[in-house]
Amino acid sequence: MICDRVRNTASAYLDQELSSRRRRQIDTHLEGCRECDRWFDSLHRTLGALAALGEVPLAPATEQVLVTAFRRWSEALGDPSRDPEPTPDRDDLLTRVDRIQNLVFQSHEEADRVATRELEAARRGSDRDRLVVALACKGNTLRLRNRFDDAARLLAQAERESRAGAGCSPRASAIVAGLRGSLADALGQFERARVLYEKAVMDARAADDSRLIARSRVGLASALLDLGQEEEALRLLREAAPVLREVDDQRWEATALHNIVVCLQELERFPEAYEALGRLQGLCSGLGESLRFVKLAWLEASVLEADGRLDEAAERLAWVRRRSLEERNPYWAAFAALDLAGIRLQQGRTAEIRDLAHEMIAVFRSFGIQRETLAALLLLSRAAELEQVTAQLLAEVSERLQAEDRRHTRRLPEG
Repeated sequence: MICDRVRNTASAYLDQELSSRRRRQIDTHLEGCRECDRWFDSLHRTLGALAALGEVPLAPATEQVLVTAFRRWSEALGDPSRDPEPTPDRDDLLTRVDRIQNLVFQSHEEADRVATRELEAARRGSDRDRLVVALACKGNTLRLRNRFDDAARLLAQAERESRAGAGCSPRASAIVAGLRGSLADALGQFERARVLYEKAVMDARAADDSRLIARSRVGLASALLDLGQEEEALRLLREAAPVLREVDDQRWEATALHNIVVCLQELERFPEAYEALGRLQGLCSGLGESLRFVKLAWLEASVLEADGRLDEAAERLAWVRRRSLEERNPYWAAFAALDLAGIRLQQGRTAEIRDLAHEMIAVFRSFGIQRETLAALLLLSRAAELEQVTAQLLAEVSERLQAEDRRHTRRLPEG
């Protein structure tokens, strides 16, 4: 690991024995790694305290034992002044991806910083697998911040690097293809996403990596679901979920279960959908991430509405709207309000649609969001006052909000 190698050079670094290039590399690492910076500072203070004690004479036999032990230790670590290049374990690629992805559930900014540091380190090294995966991870963090053009540029660069020279391993290629598929999916390019996810599955099979195969199948199922192929998507998800459970890949298992529920809802197989929801609730409780609870409640509302249980669905959506506002996510709150308005339209309660529109207009103004977003909500408000709200109008307003949302950073809850 990079931190281990940096710390192994600590003595040479503090004694000014490293080359200027190596010192700059360590300084750069310390600027971006709080743990190593604190570790170096603690070591420096400890050595300073020991130096203040003065020299303590040692018996010749004791001195010889210490010199021999240090020589053996130094030989085992290697000479720290040789400027070694970090060479990560190639089996650690998915761990690197997961470390950055998991940070997204805490802070987009921190995930972006870690992805940037990883990319800088990979560019200084010679491991092509690490470089292409670092490029793809950085692109993926930009995608999650809705910076789609920048994300596409980095993911395209990752794909080019994966084919340059002798190329990269099938494992790295599968990771890159999967993240490119995620971008295509986010942009609504579902057929392109399907092709990329199929490549990810093929490369994962070549790598003989069961966990990566399962993850790639989950991505492929998502694209198929968007293309209206629910039965095939459900088959892939039910193949992937047990594998992910076996390797304790809880986040991806949760994603698989979420999409299983969506498939069953679309197929109107509600008893199976509720059973899968129960399993998903248990899994989300273990993960303890607030964003997942919001998504879970939203999914449950969708199933309840499709099953005709409108009042229960409205309760879940009202909770989603409140929670989204608490986490300063006005777009999600607006989408939940639109879904709730759709239910009120089915129930003939148009006065409540007007109230919802007025509330969201006030929220968006408080967040300083103007232009198309407010225009869409004002249109809805006016239609509600005239009792002219239709399902088509709600769909059009939702589409406008989604377009405007892509121009903003969707923040995830901190911590």
